[in-house]
Amino acid sequence: MVKNKIILFDLDDTLFDSTFIRKKIWDNQSEIILKYLNINLSKEKILQLIGNSYYEANKNENLMEKVLINKLEDKIQNKIQKEIIDELNKVKNQIYSSIIPYEKVIETVQWLTNEGFELGIASAGLLEHQLMKIKYLNLNKYFKANLIFVSEELNGTLKKDVLFFRKIKDKVKYDPTNTQIYMVGDKPSQDIVSPIIAGYDKCFLLMNYHYEKEKNILNQIDRSKYITIKNISDIIGYFYDEL
Repeated sequence: MVKNKIILFDLDDTLFDSTFIRKKIWDNQSEIILKYLNINLSKEKILQLIGNSYYEANKNENLMEKVLINKLEDKIQNKIQKEIIDELNKVKNQIYSSIIPYEKVIETVQWLTNEGFELGIASAGLLEHQLMKIKYLNLNKYFKANLIFVSEELNGTLKKDVLFFRKIKDKVKYDPTNTQIYMVGDKPSQDIVSPIIAGYDKCFLLMNYHYEKEKNILNQIDRSKYITIKNISDIIGYFYDEL
C-alpha cells in the first residue's frame, strides 16, 4: 500500500492568473522608473529599447526592472538606486496582496488534503516571492513547508531541466514501493516533459495559452503519462476514481 502521496503544483498561471499580475506590475513599475530617470519614454519605446517582446521580458518576474536598469545604466548612475528598488518592491507587494486563486483551487486543495495527499509547490523563481504569493492566495495551510521547491533553493537549477525534478525526488526520499509523486502545471516543457522523464507517476496539464504555445513538444512523451485538465478541480475526478 502506498503510504506517501505527494502532489506538486506549479504556482504562476496554474493556481492564479500570473500573466495579468505581471502586466499590472510592469505598468506600475515602468512609470516609477521613468519618473526617477526623469525621461519621457512610452512603454512601447522601453520594449524596443529592451529589444524583446512583452512575454519574453516578463518570463522572469524580476527581469523587467533588471533589464531596464542595465539598459539605462548611464542615466541611473546619478540617481539613488536604493529608492528606486524600494519603491518597485513596494508596488510589487501591493499588487500581489490583491491576487486571488483560480476558480475551485481552494476547494480542490482542501479535498486533496482531507484525502491524505501531501501538497507542495514546484516553481521557478525566488523563494521569498513564491512564499509571498502562497500567503496572499491563502494557501499556506495546504502546502507543506518541506514540499515547497523553487529554482533558487535547488542551487539555481532551471525548472525546465530534468535535474530540477530529480533533485525534488531525492529531497522527498522517493521510493516507488511506498511513494507516489504527481505534478500539476500549465507549461508542457516544464510541468509535463521534465517530470515525466524524471520518473514522476503522473502529470496533469492545465490547458491554457501555454498549452497552445507548446503542445507540439508533447509528441515526445508517452500519452498515458499525463492527463489534460480544463480546471484544477478536474484532478478530484481522477483521484476519486483511484481511491
